[in-house]
Amino acid sequence: MSVHGSFWDLNPSSLYPELRRLTLRRLADGISACERLGGEVFVVHVGKCPVPEVEWMWRRAGEIYERTLAEVVRLARRAGVRVAVENAGSAYGPYATLEELPGLVGRFDGVGICLDIGHAHLVAKRSGRTDEWVGRQVRRIGGGIVHVHVHDNLGNRDDHMVPGDGEIDFRPVARALRSVGYSGAVVVELFNPERSVETGRRGLEAVRRLWR
Repeated sequence: MSVHGSFWDLNPSSLYPELRRLTLRRLADGISACERLGGEVFVVHVGKCPVPEVEWMWRRAGEIYERTLAEVVRLARRAGVRVAVENAGSAYGPYATLEELPGLVGRFDGVGICLDIGHAHLVAKRSGRTDEWVGRQVRRIGGGIVHVHVHDNLGNRDDHMVPGDGEIDFRPVARALRSVGYSGAVVVELFNPERSVETGRRGLEAVRRLWR
């Protein structure tokens, strides 16, 4: 089982110490919940850089995120929980993409990567690449992937649709995960509050077909 750390209106890379401390408190609460529920993986988002075009701000956001992650890892280790950092969009902040993440998590003992296929597709699409590229990234990272999020989109925004309702070709990624021996959880991350039960069922069926 896994628990996703809080991220709404929070920023582990914030240049404001007060907001970073609040973010860390919320993440600490999530780790405690994960421990109490018997969870094994605690998923965290990367930090956000408010103005990515400003070089010093980008660099500083990365330094602050490293400090926050070190504190999260310390708390998680004490709770017997493994931290997985989730990939995001390329303009999000430092360490957001599958290309950057291995260099970050490799500096922390026992920290892995949460592969979010929907986010990876958006990065690929915006840089003129295909889902075959995402599959190659999976093979490159290999055993560093400890958790997987699956959802679809139309290539423009983070829609969190049922796999098959959008444009993602999941086959190269599923093949790559099998080839690296991935055996962890596959979480179907969907958003349709008006038809939540039906959407959840369709999502589970779609993922079972992909991993059959």
